[in-house]
Amino acid sequence: MSIPQEKTCDKIPDCRSCAEIQNCKSPGANRCDECNCSSSTHFYCSSGKPLFVERTKVEDGKNDCSDGSDECPPSFLSINPLSSKDELIKSVPLQIFVWIMAFMSIIGNVAVAVTTSKKVSVSVTRPPHQSSNTPLINALLVLNLSIADFMMGIALLLIAIKSVQFSGSYCKFDKKWRTSTTCNFIGILTVLSSEASVLVLVCITAQRLYSVHRPIQARNSSVKLITGGLVVVWLVSLFLAMLPFLPSLSSYMVTKALVSKSAYFHSDVTDYSEISEFANRLSGLSNLSKLLGIGWQNVNEYLELNFATIKPNITGYFGYYSVSGVCLPKFYRTADDVSHFNMMSAAIICFNFCALIFIAVSYASIYLKSTSSVPTQQASVRGRKMQRKITILILTDVTCWLPICIMSFLSMGSIVIPSILYAVSAIILLPINSSLNPVIYTDVIQKIVSFLLQAFASARSGKNPG
Repeated sequence: MSIPQEKTCDKIPDCRSCAEIQNCKSPGANRCDECNCSSSTHFYCSSGKPLFVERTKVEDGKNDCSDGSDECPPSFLSINPLSSKDELIKSVPLQIFVWIMAFMSIIGNVAVAVTTSKKVSVSVTRPPHQSSNTPLINALLVLNLSIADFMMGIALLLIAIKSVQFSGSYCKFDKKWRTSTTCNFIGILTVLSSEASVLVLVCITAQRLYSVHRPIQARNSSVKLITGGLVVVWLVSLFLAMLPFLPSLSSYMVTKALVSKSAYFHSDVTDYSEISEFANRLSGLSNLSKLLGIGWQNVNEYLELNFATIKPNITGYFGYYSVSGVCLPKFYRTADDVSHFNMMSAAIICFNFCALIFIAVSYASIYLKSTSSVPTQQASVRGRKMQRKITILILTDVTCWLPICIMSFLSMGSIVIPSILYAVSAIILLPINSSLNPVIYTDVIQKIVSFLLQAFASARSGKNPG
């Protein structure tokens, strides 16, 4: 039996074979008039129940396929480089790595914060004849560094917990998760932690550089000045972390909004141009945005005030921290984001690159100074320790930020970065300093390891007295 050509791919199955096949890859699928149709009109359900849905029903906030595959189409993977349909973090090694980095960062930095707080307390109550402020200043700097790195550990722990919570069905929660308060909180913590950590490292470097080249003057460095500098560090870091939420920047920072099911929008995700055009049509004005001012909040308030009964209910925004399921900002442009490069990311990357250069050059100067003046054997031992610490410091800073800076600079030059590199930078590169700084800047971790090794050795000797 044959049917007219015009009835082929008209979204109405006319051939009986369409009801007999499981999907359009099954044997005999070529006899179904609704198979092998254009992807612009048909979306074929993975389960085959139903065989297909109209393309306009894909990602509309409602499961039309029995398995919900219309809400998790193949395009989902292109905009979520870290995730799969089932997992927030699709790579099992990366899932494990997040847990390891989280606990290393939290435990290490808590240990450092506790021991350093004791040093601060001792330094504050020191006898008047001990005039050097250096121990107190060093303790304050390391304490603030541990607090900043501890925040990164908390952010990683939240990501790890959510990864377990969404395991097996992540795609169903993706949109609500990326527009949620918790996701934004993770993004804020990440930027606050990374920027505060970088700025405190700059302060530590500057203080050590000053101590090496001006040792006598450094003994009398102003504690108030250092404290004031640390307050500025946290205020600047908090400002950068919260900057994407400024209403005046919403039209730039927020790319799309998540809306409840509405007859006026074909999808549950809408961009600013769509909702602005919707407001223009309701008002009968073609230049409404010029009257109200550009911004999501302005348009939403206008619709709420004048068209409350038919306005779309915005449940969340896809902003600066919503680029992926791990809620990290867009430090560079990936294959799915080729329209523009976020200037806030450019500013952060340029600043961190300058900080990295300052740290590297300063520690190179410290290294040269320490090797040029070692008159005693004890000083020689201290010099070698300093050289080793400097080498590790520079290597970890370079390992963390230099690849991210290079990829960001390439993005500024209109070179698109593969999405897999976003996963590497988000899960591996950014947390490195937060986990290793406690090891590098203090001897707390070394003492803990030595204590555990001694306890283990004592336990073994107790079991084997002979």
